[in-house]
This record gives sequence, C-alpha cells and structure tokens, in this order.
Amino acid sequence: MHAAPPVRMKLAPDARWQGFVSLCAGLAAANASGWIATALRWPALAVVAVAGLAAMSAIAGAAWALRRGEAGGGVLNWDGAVWSWAPGSTQPIVGEPRVAIDLGAWILLRFAPIEPPARARWLALSRRQAAAAWPLWRAALFSPRPRPESAPAEPA
Repeated sequence: MHAAPPVRMKLAPDARWQGFVSLCAGLAAANASGWIATALRWPALAVVAVAGLAAMSAIAGAAWALRRGEAGGGVLNWDGAVWSWAPGSTQPIVGEPRVAIDLGAWILLRFAPIEPPARARWLALSRRQAAAAWPLWRAALFSPRPRPESAPAEPA
C-alpha cells in the first residue's frame, strides 16, 4: 500500500470561522442564562437583559481568546508517515487529524496530539487556503495510513 504524498499547509486564522465560534459562544451563554433567569421566575425584561449581557460577554471572551491565538495559524504537515501541527513558531506536535465536518471546499479537523501534555486543537481548512494543493490535502486526509513495518520473527 502506498501512502499519500507529503503535503504541507500554512493555516492563517479564518475570520469567518472565528466569527462563527464567537456567535455560538454568545448563543450558548444567552440560552443558558435566559433559561436560569426564567427558572427563577424573573420578569421578562430581566431575562432578556441577563441573556443579552451573557451573550455579549461570551462573544467578547471568545473573540479575545481567538485573537490571542487559540484558533490562530500554524503549519499542518503530512510527511508521508506522520501528521504534525506547528502552531505559530513553536515546535511541531505529532498527532492524528480526524475529519469532523467535510463540506467539499471546507473541512473542520480535530487534531489530537499523541503526547499527553498537548491538547487537541480544532483546525479549519479551506480550498481557498490550500489553492492547487487541495486535492493532495484531501488525499492525505482520507487515504489509509501506512502501517509500521513488522519486526521479523526471532528464531526459537
């Protein structure tokens, strides 16, 4: 079995993805706080005010975290044997990407490091970022991984 050819992609922060994440955080915060305020039987105006403040706070917090580099750029690399992710200017982290959403021209990956201290990262890849290398990326993501060569059996 042949492995997919090596491919390397430099990922820049995607403003649309960051906006979507911030919006989801705001909606979740508004929903939770509105539910709690309703359960406490607060007046409707207080429920709306609490939900709105929670949403704005969550959106601001998510935007701050994203700007700080939580969803920032880096380099995703397939060398033909292993995957690695190098966020910013740090050392590459070896791991395994799992496709969470595939929309054809846009893919959401969960990159899970092999070593325990590093945490999983969500990476948004787009055809726009990959340009002509997009078919190679898709081939590398969806092709079977090469198995390590088995050690020869020792004589008895």
